[in-house]
Amino acid sequence: MATAATGGDPQPPLIVLGTGYVGTRLAAAALARGRQVRASSRSPERREALQKQGLEPFEPRNLSRVLP
Repeated sequence: MATAATGGDPQPPLIVLGTGYVGTRLAAAALARGRQVRASSRSPERREALQKQGLEPFEPRNLSRVLP
């Protein structure tokens, strides 16, 4: 994996649309590997929980604002 630390270009953030069973595990695995992860949720409470996990939460209707 190329990162700024290894001298390569940093990877763009991973955007996870939907944080159900699969999305949550995908986001956690990517985060554990050092990726920046942005995850969607419609629920303000869920977005707060995602942020506490180290993810960058956003509301799905704001997708255009989080795309690189």
